[in-house]
Amino acid sequence: MSGINPDFWEKKNPVAMAAAMVGRCVVVGDVEASVLVSEGYSRAGNDKGTYKPLLQTHPGHIYCATVMGHPLLLIACRSGNELGGCVRIKTIEVNGEKFTGPKAVAAKLGLVSKMTGSGKWVDEFTYVIHPDGLPEPAFVAGTSACATVGNEKIGAKFIEQYLTMIVAKYLRECKTRHIGLHAFINELITQSPTKAAFKRLIGAA
Repeated sequence: MSGINPDFWEKKNPVAMAAAMVGRCVVVGDVEASVLVSEGYSRAGNDKGTYKPLLQTHPGHIYCATVMGHPLLLIACRSGNELGGCVRIKTIEVNGEKFTGPKAVAAKLGLVSKMTGSGKWVDEFTYVIHPDGLPEPAFVAGTSACATVGNEKIGAKFIEQYLTMIVAKYLRECKTRHIGLHAFINELITQSPTKAAFKRLIGAA
């Protein structure tokens, strides 16, 4: 699968890639999930046991390694100049509900052990995953919750700069509140008459 940003996963730092995924959406089948927590792993960390197939997995493709009987969603990326790095999606939010850990994430996204597949960015905020052996998903660019957040004064491109800080605030303040990440962002926007006010609200100024 191609996409609008084919070089995204070619960058050489898995930790930076993991940080860049926070607040963005992954789509698997008919499930659209916001990434709340992710973690980057180097080639050296994957050079063992169940993770070894990642050493030959091309950037942007997925491999679901099995840990404690449950598959992990791992998106391959570069590790320095070599293959073998990955980003693990650890916590997601779907329709205001949070899912943490291999069992919960796998069940919600329909993952199975050793699943492989490709993916593409359909817009700057939404990564659509295509598991091997299944029909290619049809997803309209610009329709995900990530891509539609904001208004004329405070738009998605501005929000993108602060996704990590926004998600941290969401996790702190919405532990028991049933609200989706992007509904929460829009609430913050309604409280902020200007971009400067928004930055103050999230602690960025």
